[in-house]
Amino acid sequence: MLVGLIIKFSYMARLFSVFLIVGLIMTLVGCSSHAPSASMFMNSPKNSLILGVNGMVNLGDRYDYETEDGSGDEINFEEYGPYAVEPSLGERVDNFFVSLSLELCGAMRVSFGLVSDYFGSLAWVSPISFGYNKSPGYGLMLVEQYPFAENWKVGISEHFANNQYRGNVSLCLSCTSYAKDYKELGIGAYISYKKFSIEFRYGNELDSSNRRYYLMANYDWSFAW
Repeated sequence: MLVGLIIKFSYMARLFSVFLIVGLIMTLVGCSSHAPSASMFMNSPKNSLILGVNGMVNLGDRYDYETEDGSGDEINFEEYGPYAVEPSLGERVDNFFVSLSLELCGAMRVSFGLVSDYFGSLAWVSPISFGYNKSPGYGLMLVEQYPFAENWKVGISEHFANNQYRGNVSLCLSCTSYAKDYKELGIGAYISYKKFSIEFRYGNELDSSNRRYYLMANYDWSFAW
């Protein structure tokens, strides 16, 4: 039994190291940041490592335009989507949760929070700031959950997020990247069965008429320790 635990922890340590290295490298070419999944956070089992996958469709308004940088070069600004698949690796110790996830194009997000069977609070930061905007993506989410049957749960969430999206000089892969941000208030709801969940979220961009609609499907694998 002891040998089995050592092998499991050794495997997970290697997996986490690879995940972290890939995340740090891909941060340099990250495209955008946004709020994480509420259901994956709330469904994390106690004293476990959690490997999750989030598939997402982003509908509504998205930034996609070109502008000049002052030197005559055209910069393409484009927000992530409309489709994305995002892996995550987290750990929950009692009621404390921390995770590392990769957003579209490799933007890295670090999340941490407190979670129980009925309530949760989650904060995150996406350190991908370059160029025009030096502030990282960040946010805060509150979640209320209700287990209504065996293995079934429903929940609602409210969030504030400072989201980012990336711009690059046209036809120049080695040129400096740029980042811009926008602030968003949103609400969401989800239903989960065991390790699978479906989640919907609505986001209202502040000081703008932009509206965003997120539909997510999530699945996670947990490894108790």
